[in-house]
Amino acid sequence: MRLFFACWPPASALPALHHHTERLRSHLGGRPVPRVRLHLTLAFLGEIDEARLAELCELAAVVASASTAGLLQFDSVGGWDNGIGWLAPSAPPAGLAELVERLNAALAAAGFVVERRRYRPHLTLLRAARQAWRPHPVAPLAWPLDHLALVASTLDARGTSYQELARWPLSAPQ
Repeated sequence: MRLFFACWPPASALPALHHHTERLRSHLGGRPVPRVRLHLTLAFLGEIDEARLAELCELAAVVASASTAGLLQFDSVGGWDNGIGWLAPSAPPAGLAELVERLNAALAAAGFVVERRRYRPHLTLLRAARQAWRPHPVAPLAWPLDHLALVASTLDARGTSYQELARWPLSAPQ
């Protein structure tokens, strides 16, 4: 199974995400990511044996219970030269970095391969953009970082689809 950990946008954010996608597409071209696939990746796992799902769920439950919910402010759009058009927080909250660090440390301790690249929180809005575009400020879009989801990604003739396998709430701020 191809797996990753993510946070889904709240339904209330979808109109603003559509607006940002259309703005980016008008500048960069490309294909919009379907609304049902919009997510903030926290940790990508790749191909994982289904026999390890229970272990991943236990690990995620511990990480989520020790992590505090917070608020992300997506306030910058841009495009990388790899064809990705994105929306991102210009100043990611400390709670997001702590959650990702905690998750990656738990995954590594359990023998899962974790990415070595610096984590750059972003929401992919476009694929196959024609050009890069330096970051531009936009009106902030508030997005509660209040859960951790384990997601399976499947590729078939119709394209990529995602299935949420499990979800854990993050602890309420004190």
